[in-house]
Amino acid sequence: LERVGVDDSFFDLGGDSISSMQVVARARAAGVLCRPRDIFVEQTVAGLARVAVVAEGTTRPADEGIGPVPVTPIMCWLAAIEGPVDQFNQTVVVSGPAGATEADVAILLQALMDRHAMLRCRVDDDGCGAWSLTVPEPGSVSASECLHTVEVLADEAVAQARSRLDPAAGLMLSALWVVSTNQLVLIIHHLAVDAVSWQILLEDLNIAWTQHRSAQPITLPAGGTSF
Repeated sequence: LERVGVDDSFFDLGGDSISSMQVVARARAAGVLCRPRDIFVEQTVAGLARVAVVAEGTTRPADEGIGPVPVTPIMCWLAAIEGPVDQFNQTVVVSGPAGATEADVAILLQALMDRHAMLRCRVDDDGCGAWSLTVPEPGSVSASECLHTVEVLADEAVAQARSRLDPAAGLMLSALWVVSTNQLVLIIHHLAVDAVSWQILLEDLNIAWTQHRSAQPITLPAGGTSF
């Protein structure tokens, strides 16, 4: 959008429930507090200005989710399935910006993995069908080790990239940089991503590239919750 007026409806501009949560998170990162419900009721910038409040300096930061993480019911179901699930993943192929290199992509992915705790989560199996999850500190997983470069995109290369997923070692993400087409193949274990969270990850990837291209430090918006 080239321009958004203060009286333009958020939903007429293409907003939805998912993007409303992203707006709330971005506003909170900027020190402005509002709720998704406020966006649904007010719908415009002018309306939100009447109900939003400026955060106090003592506002409690979001929990970064470091350490043990509870296993969700769907994860318990997956743990009970017979057979290997290490390569249970979702894959997205995105077009890279002109001029991007493998080194650039590694920097962007590192920022993404450091921001989103589940992308570096480690899954421990007790041998009896139960899992425990642990999230290490940011920087504990190297993006450069998760990223491989290929000249052309081929099924064999994607299969090999998927085989490098290893939840037990905290390798929840595997990526391919395709030189000939400037494409990035992102492969993330399904324990760490779903259809909704892809939208957030790809938006953060765009934010990271904009900052990196402008020679700015990459500072991604804080998440409302770690998981």
